[in-house]
Amino acid sequence: MPCVTRYNQYSIFSVVTEMLWTLLRAFTALAILNTLMWSSLTFANDSSRLLGTPVEWMAELERQYSASVSAASADLLANADRFKADPVAYNRYLNTHMASLWDTSSTARALIGKSVYADLSTSQAQALALSVETTLRRYAFEGLRYYDDQTFAVHDVLVNKRGNRGWVQLVLRSKYLPDLYLDLMVKRLDGDRWVTIDVRVKGITYVGVKKNGFRELIEKESVTALIASLDSKNVQYFSNLCIKSDVIGEPPC
Repeated sequence: MPCVTRYNQYSIFSVVTEMLWTLLRAFTALAILNTLMWSSLTFANDSSRLLGTPVEWMAELERQYSASVSAASADLLANADRFKADPVAYNRYLNTHMASLWDTSSTARALIGKSVYADLSTSQAQALALSVETTLRRYAFEGLRYYDDQTFAVHDVLVNKRGNRGWVQLVLRSKYLPDLYLDLMVKRLDGDRWVTIDVRVKGITYVGVKKNGFRELIEKESVTALIASLDSKNVQYFSNLCIKSDVIGEPPC
């Protein structure tokens, strides 16, 4: 076992914490949230399997996320070096394991507030959701550089009495640190599909960190200004990434 000084322990913890606020909030199970495409789940359109008790909802939630997190964790562990060198390959990984998992419309609504969101036009709501989705994708790319063979697994699940909200706790296992835990806030859609709307690390949620800045920008300027700000950051990041990787013409380039 390598000797790790207190300074190095702190440095490693800082790196992992930063990774959690980029990598995790993006793929979570993000590469972390790690869920197989919804269309691949056998119960997707089977109304005869709709569930009706908290115990059943918890069992189904754990089943959905456990299989998906394990698959995505294994894929990332096996292909991380290729993903770091090839943004197109990593983008495809995110499409497979993350895109269908996160309900970006719900996250966008939480970020700007229900009343403001209710006043958006359909085109504004769609544009904001797309900007949030691309931002989460950017976080996943930014966080990938911190990846060092960590693995992820479902540790626990919890569902409220109504069966429409819950938490999925993931455990992050790394080489030199104790296990770290993060929580995914999830909600149940029609057909008993569970999706993530927020992520919590050490008691701090992504929405909680970002919402004040988002709402202040809307109050000072507009929703259009918020969308433009997010899009500007995303375009700049992916343009630089793709130039460095010498990739043009395929998403995200």
